[in-house]
Amino acid sequence: MTDDDRTAVLETSLIIGDRRVDDSKGGWMEHINPATGRPNPKKISVASVEEVDDAVTAAREGFAVWRSWTPDKRRDALFKLADVVTALVVIRISIQFLAQTLGVMVLRRREPDLPRPFRMWLYPVPAVLAFLGFVYVIVMRPKSLESIRLAVLVIIVGTVLFWLRRRTGIRGASLDKLGTP
Repeated sequence: MTDDDRTAVLETSLIIGDRRVDDSKGGWMEHINPATGRPNPKKISVASVEEVDDAVTAAREGFAVWRSWTPDKRRDALFKLADVVTALVVIRISIQFLAQTLGVMVLRRREPDLPRPFRMWLYPVPAVLAFLGFVYVIVMRPKSLESIRLAVLVIIVGTVLFWLRRRTGIRGASLDKLGTP
C-alpha cells in the first residue's frame, strides 16, 4: 500500500451533532503528509465560526441529555460500550493470536526443513503457554460465552468469504481504479 492509497480513504467532512457536513462554510485546507512531505490527495474541511458554534451547541445538548440520565442509565450505557469493546478484544485474540500460535505449530510440523529467520527457544513450550494464556483470558471473564460465540461467527463468515473469493478469483478493488474526487 502506498502513501497515496492510505490517504485516499481519508474522511474530510465535518461531523456536527448527528449530521455530516460535506460543504463546510470554512472552506478547505491542504494537508501535508508528515511522513512523505507531500500533499494528501484530498483537502480537509475547515469549520467556520458558525459551524464551530453549532458543534459546541450540539455537544452541550448531548451533555444535557447525558446529565439528565440517572446514574443507573449512564452505567448501563457504558456497560453496553464495555461489552462491545470486550467482544472486539475477544475476536482479535481469537482470530489473530490463537490462529497465529496454531499456525506456527502447524507450519513447523508440516514443513520441518523450511528455513526460518529465527528460532524459538524451548519450542513448543512458549507457543503452548501463549495459546493457553490467550484461552484463559477469553474464558475467564464474565459473559465470555457471548463474546466467544460472536468471535466464532466472525471466523466462520470470514473463512467462507475467503474461500468463496479464492475460488472465484475475485480480487479487491484497487484504490487506483476507484480514483479520488
